[in-house]
Amino acid sequence: MPMSPSISTTVRGLWKKMTNKEYRDSYVAGHISNTVASQILMLREARGWTQKELADKTGMGQSRISALEDPNYENIQVGTLKRLASAFDVGLTVRFVPFSEIVTWTADLSSEKLLVPDFTNDRTAVMRSTQTYGASVTISVDTALLAQASNMVASYGLNSAAMTPVTITTGAAPSSAVVTHTPVAQPRKPSFTQKSSDLVAHV
Repeated sequence: MPMSPSISTTVRGLWKKMTNKEYRDSYVAGHISNTVASQILMLREARGWTQKELADKTGMGQSRISALEDPNYENIQVGTLKRLASAFDVGLTVRFVPFSEIVTWTADLSSEKLLVPDFTNDRTAVMRSTQTYGASVTISVDTALLAQASNMVASYGLNSAAMTPVTITTGAAPSSAVVTHTPVAQPRKPSFTQKSSDLVAHV
């Protein structure tokens, strides 16, 4: 699914600012603290827990929970996040990513992205999607990268007559590519999911 015009404009604006190294470092720090604080608060309130109740479930003090829910608090440790993930019964991913991923994720940020389901409700979603075998991929690239993107798609064999899932458009910021990876309900060849995921990872 292509980005909406408003999201695309936001991405371009953020990407332009990312050319400044000091801004990039500051943005990453703010992204982490704001996302963590918002998710802890939303997940706790969704369960009807007080800060004291969450503190008891994680073996931390109430003041620690209060600090973690402050978007200006930056002393966040992985061990603490693991204890919170266990209490909320949700997954946790800590990894290095390209700046483009942070920018596109932030531009399309919503409460649904932050308020993730616990395992019981997540399992229901997985069961509903068992017949989804593939995805459609839209790649928006800088004009200078158009030929490279086209060759890459061809090399992965994704645009065969049986699949036709990849659309390449121009309009991305200079020297960049924005990839939208959308699940589809109709069956695809078994190798499609892996191939399309590899493509997204390498654009």
